[in-house]
Amino acid sequence: DHVIMVQFPRDLYVDIPGQSKDRINAALQFGRSRLVQTVERLTGLEINRYAQINIAGFRDLVDKIGGVDVCVPEPIPFDEATGIEIPPEEVGMVHFDGERALRFVRSRAFFTGDFERIQNQQKFLAAAINKVASVGTILRPDRVRGMLQIAGDNLRTDDKTTINGLIGMARRIARAGVEVPV
Repeated sequence: DHVIMVQFPRDLYVDIPGQSKDRINAALQFGRSRLVQTVERLTGLEINRYAQINIAGFRDLVDKIGGVDVCVPEPIPFDEATGIEIPPEEVGMVHFDGERALRFVRSRAFFTGDFERIQNQQKFLAAAINKVASVGTILRPDRVRGMLQIAGDNLRTDDKTTINGLIGMARRIARAGVEVPV
């Protein structure tokens, strides 16, 4: 009844099974199973499910649910790499459409670099999961059909994970709440 999101800095050096030591995000180039093995070895946890969405799918899913509101407590200066900027007058609850959400979760132009990017991703994912699992989304057949279409085109999972299983997991997460470690 409890979900905790954990992310790793993409430049974290780890042992990749069957390969040399490299950045954790390099493990995916050897396939999903190698990435899962890498994370299992790093954490000592068994990974039971795997889901990966591409950038276009992320953007399109955010747009399909009508965007996501996230609390941004401080201005974000213009980031040349992503084009995101949150000026002082916009601080507070900020609405993100798909394109702007993509820029927000990818930005690393912060004093703490990847660590603040991870916190922003976690806040965004928690808000997005809560919106996807909300009555306002679930009771809108057009949104559900659209999300399923986008997921079918852009989501890759392990052999045991189905779209219905992901929907059920989103509902369980929404009921339990998502803890975002700081």
